[in-house]
Amino acid sequence: MSHDPVCRKTERTHSGNNKVTALNKLQAAALVFLFERLAFEDEINTLDFSLAGDFCGKYFGAFADIPNEQFEEVAKVAFTLPTYTDSVFLAVTHSKKQDVIRILANIEDFEREHSRELNLGEVVLLPKFQIEGDESIHAVLLLRTAIHKVLNTIPDRQIIGGREIKFALVVPLTKAESDYRNKFGHDALMDKLQDQKKDIYFY
Repeated sequence: MSHDPVCRKTERTHSGNNKVTALNKLQAAALVFLFERLAFEDEINTLDFSLAGDFCGKYFGAFADIPNEQFEEVAKVAFTLPTYTDSVFLAVTHSKKQDVIRILANIEDFEREHSRELNLGEVVLLPKFQIEGDESIHAVLLLRTAIHKVLNTIPDRQIIGGREIKFALVVPLTKAESDYRNKFGHDALMDKLQDQKKDIYFY
């Protein structure tokens, strides 16, 4: 039986990204830190939105192009900006960046709702619908940003604006991979993913 936490919110109303998103001081400082650490090719696009459910607060995210010779097309880093927790969740994607940011915001919302910090190595189960047309994504795994060569300049934790901010890379998992972890453990899953040379980005 799985004891992995579950993200339950699957919808959001989007405010649009064709405007300047007003960030608070901590969010702006986190954005500057990431801009200085990552080799973004172009401008950073920010957006704010609300998740479905009783909580009406807004979440903030951003995305930007990254240079990477391993991708045949331009990849993007999508990430949350700390709003209700001291966490920044990052993912690498080719497309559907707003859907990926929605998943990341749901993870922050889980921390807010349960008043606890998710640890590196934890798996979070997703609802049946998260990214349209990609039913293979069943859960996400939180890993150190250092394992991705594009993000390896981002530390696990960093003091920003007087607060200790945690950074985590979010990797999609299939149901089979999630079940394998539940049965054999985290280390066995990591060995399996490495043997299979699994892609650690969202499509």
